[in-house]
Amino acid sequence: MDIETMIKESKISCENSNNPSVIIIGAGAAGIAAAAKLYENNFKNIKILEAENRIGGRIHTIEFGNQMLELGAHWIVGEHGNIVHELAMEYELFAENSGMTDDLDEKIFDSSGNLVIFNESEYEELSVIYNHEGNFEHYAKNNKTASVGDFYNDKIEKFLKAHPKWKQNKKGITNILDLMMMALYSADSWNDASVISYIDYEKCPGTYIFHWQERGYHSIIDIIMKRYPKPEEELPIINNIILNTKVSLIDYSNEKIIIKTTNNEIFTADHVIVTCSLGVLKNQQQLFKPSLSKLKQKAIDQMGYGSIGKIYLFYNDPWWPLETNVTGFSFLWKDNDLELFDKNDKKNWLLGLVGFYTFTSKPNILSGWVMGKYSRDMEKLTDEEVKNHCWEILQKFLGKTYNVTCPTSIIKSKWYTNENFHGTYSFLKINSDHKIANPAKLAEPVIKDEKPIILFAGEATSTNHSTTVHGAIETGWREAQRIIQHYS
Repeated sequence: MDIETMIKESKISCENSNNPSVIIIGAGAAGIAAAAKLYENNFKNIKILEAENRIGGRIHTIEFGNQMLELGAHWIVGEHGNIVHELAMEYELFAENSGMTDDLDEKIFDSSGNLVIFNESEYEELSVIYNHEGNFEHYAKNNKTASVGDFYNDKIEKFLKAHPKWKQNKKGITNILDLMMMALYSADSWNDASVISYIDYEKCPGTYIFHWQERGYHSIIDIIMKRYPKPEEELPIINNIILNTKVSLIDYSNEKIIIKTTNNEIFTADHVIVTCSLGVLKNQQQLFKPSLSKLKQKAIDQMGYGSIGKIYLFYNDPWWPLETNVTGFSFLWKDNDLELFDKNDKKNWLLGLVGFYTFTSKPNILSGWVMGKYSRDMEKLTDEEVKNHCWEILQKFLGKTYNVTCPTSIIKSKWYTNENFHGTYSFLKINSDHKIANPAKLAEPVIKDEKPIILFAGEATSTNHSTTVHGAIETGWREAQRIIQHYS
């Protein structure tokens, strides 16, 4: 098919220069934010192409066991300067965290089924390690080629020297702290994540963790589109989203940008905002024609993009104490059990399961978090296999203390095996050229005749708030503003 025919059959007309056309790839937080900003500035010729059968991207609120749960983004992280917090705070949609603990105050059991008791000084020192205290920022700024693990492994060595009784469990202690830290970076190990990730990230001051209440994280998408709280003020975004539409080619070699899909549809536009995940960019080498610059490709190749898994277990009759302040159960493997279990190919994903945690507002549900490569192994298993493995490991760690029963039902995330995501969020890798492999380079648009034609948004392009929803929203606004300024 020639270019003229493509343009005739395109779904978006580009003939009116006073109404420039914009195609946004991806209806996640960044894509929705970009569309909203453009509509609010009188850009009308907008389409969003979404590969999934839903909107939200890595925000995925679901109903499970008559409760609203998050398969993707979970908390509002930080208060002041956090656009998610600022947009939603007046509607009382969230509260300070009261479940799914982010600290070492949950019960810890070992793989022999015993409650782990740390004395006061041991507990304080481990809390300091986990809470990014102990001059980590100073260390990072003075050791920019180091990994996150370099700092924490040294801290663990000092802890074991001060408390030698724990030396026989060095691997287990390292494993649990590594897994907890990788909830921040999504890497396979803290030895893979560069300290630059910490230096570049700007933490929003104030209360650190807020959890969504009844409506869930998808509320922020509705707020951005102005569907909530006043539906009569809704922006015309939903009607311009095309679901189940995966882009296979972005051809910017001609005057108009040609976008092809796997459904054999063809679109044209003056501007394309690419908001798909870094994982998709890594796995779509032939997406752009002509190919992206070598520097841009190097940024994509060398930036890290990891995976984290979630498991929700529903019980008709909960077996854990509901009337106490127990926030969950973390798993500390004994070193010999760790080595033996690692040899079980089918079940070794359980070594990446940090533990199971409770919700004060959802008393029938336990939530498990699985990190890194272990989450990818977990995704390959059936729901029934994962459910039975979870029951087995809960019995192993908690069976001496509680009458652990089989879950009634289960749901688990599949971020890595879903080709529309290939994982969860980005990080900066050790041994990468961080002058190139960084969010700022990834965010640089393709310019043609002084016009930004291919633009990039999404959490991986956020220079200060990568990994977060508020970072993704900011980047969507940023790229929309880039287009707006071009026509100002």
